[in-house]
Amino acid sequence: MLRQLKQAFLEDVPERLARMENLLLDMEKLPDDTRLHEELFRHVHSLKGSGGTHGITPMSTACHQWESFLQESTKTDSETFTDVGLKYLDILSCIVRCARQEKPDYSQCEQQLEALHARNLGQRRSILIAESSRLMCSQFHKILVPLNLQITTVDSGVAALERLAHSAFHLAILGGELRELNAHAVIAALRLSASRNSQIPVILVTSSEKHVPPAIRIDHILKRDQHLPENLAKLVPTVLGESGESLPKG
Repeated sequence: MLRQLKQAFLEDVPERLARMENLLLDMEKLPDDTRLHEELFRHVHSLKGSGGTHGITPMSTACHQWESFLQESTKTDSETFTDVGLKYLDILSCIVRCARQEKPDYSQCEQQLEALHARNLGQRRSILIAESSRLMCSQFHKILVPLNLQITTVDSGVAALERLAHSAFHLAILGGELRELNAHAVIAALRLSASRNSQIPVILVTSSEKHVPPAIRIDHILKRDQHLPENLAKLVPTVLGESGESLPKG
């Protein structure tokens, strides 16, 4: 049953991608029509969720990155905007072709996605925030947005591991009280993995007084108190300055 649902989904995706391509071309002609931008964003967001539902993680990752680009880009009439959109569509088509195989190999699609992601980042750094509290997420964003970073946010330990497995980051900031999988377990799994992010700096933000097992390498621990905004704002630029210029390689 699940296989049939996945097959039906994959058969429907090319038509959805065609609609998204038409929206891109319409936006190039009508750059001031915000409804077109919003409609494209809804399509990308919907495809991201569907890809996750059917276990096609590279599709979710590609759509997540495209969402971030759409949120940050305002010049919808620029060649770059259309070019980037068409490249994401090409990558998604590649993912669909691979997903139809008996044993999907997404390596080529993921290489293309990583190259496009690095291009979109430019000189900015990419960080992952894993925090189950919406209030804390909002506070983290308020602190970090002025630093001109690309920020990816997830609300559970399982989602954090999934992102760390499929997208490159310069830094991870984890809340100590994560849902589904706590921060210590996420960090331990990350350090033992073959992921490109296995050695990136990790900042743990916690209100717990529990001792951190010495086997788990956490680069920095910040206490969740009234000094957190100031401490985090000072620490992140320092850590990123020490972590090198490029994204971790796969």
